[in-house]
Amino acid sequence: MKPGVIISLLSIFFIISLLSSCEKSKIETDSIYSNSFEKEADLVGWEGYYVLNNDTPISGGNQSIYISGGCVIPHAYYELGPFDDDLKLSIQCWGKNLDNGGEVSLATEDYSSSIYLSIQDSDWKFYTTDSTLFCPAGKKLQLNLSSGGFVSSAMLIDMIKILKK
Repeated sequence: MKPGVIISLLSIFFIISLLSSCEKSKIETDSIYSNSFEKEADLVGWEGYYVLNNDTPISGGNQSIYISGGCVIPHAYYELGPFDDDLKLSIQCWGKNLDNGGEVSLATEDYSSSIYLSIQDSDWKFYTTDSTLFCPAGKKLQLNLSSGGFVSSAMLIDMIKILKK
């Protein structure tokens, strides 16, 4: 191959690599929270009752979070914020109903507004909210995972994200 052809091919490869890395950066900035629950360190900041579990969806890594509980809800929660700007947010995750399902919700700190996903499928399924949650600047959010209550229940959650819309 001629040196000019090699340089042209390397230039094209470099440009393609640069463009694909820009797209990844855009995707990352659209997420204000993301967790795949791969190790104990991924549970820092989470409160409540939960266990890591080795049942995961395809491309879900090696662990998910198992949620099952009694009457006090949420069974596990994570606080986010406060935020400098007004935000419109949605939730997405993979979920699996093990026994009567559960719920993933995102609420403003005063619970005046919330969105949720109902985890009902007994196979791993991708869930995403159709609606958005408005969070005013200066406010906190709470991400809640609940399964069970008066009737026992259990679910698995993996690859959860909170996205800016």
